[in-house]
Amino acid sequence: MAKLRTVFCAPSSELTAVELASGAVSAGCVAIALADGPELTAEALDEIRALGVSIECLSCPEPLAGDSLSRLLSRAAKLQIPHVLVPPGPADHSYSQAYDQLYSLLYEIAPTADQLAVKLLVCAPQAAFLLSPLEVRQLIDAVNSPNVGCCLSFEHCLAHQLCIAHWIGVLNARLFACRISSASDMAGELSALWAKLPTEPFCLTTEASVVS
Repeated sequence: MAKLRTVFCAPSSELTAVELASGAVSAGCVAIALADGPELTAEALDEIRALGVSIECLSCPEPLAGDSLSRLLSRAAKLQIPHVLVPPGPADHSYSQAYDQLYSLLYEIAPTADQLAVKLLVCAPQAAFLLSPLEVRQLIDAVNSPNVGCCLSFEHCLAHQLCIAHWIGVLNARLFACRISSASDMAGELSALWAKLPTEPFCLTTEASVVS
């Protein structure tokens, strides 16, 4: 039975990794998500873990590219970070080009993710991309890796008037994470559906009132 396991992520890009970890402690979270960058040093990691905080997820500020994602996977494995957020592709591509590029990249990089035991999170829906759970399910199944799954964005679902319950039902075990803003986002029917998932995906949140 899946539980509401929350991971604190930066509400502001101005926060350092250590400041984010301190905020997580204040919020009652024991894990954070970080964007990779020069400030993520060995000393910073030691400070974060000394606070009793683990790093659940690493993201890349660069556009979608094989080299940048491969480096991020290797870095996550070295730092013992279990998840990597896949960055979005170039906005100037057509829908079909963007889909084909994402599939090709995931198919190419999945063996590395399998070897390193790091899970790749494809964020969906995006601004105007991956707007159907059936499409995302097809993409993940075509890649056919236990380490490629979806991070469901509640915010974008609501912005596009998409039914979150349908996404949870269709993706099922392919859901590795979701992005929520507050505990109220995961209530009632959604909480019940979440609890029935065969995996234990986590929830990314910037809201201090959401605790593990």
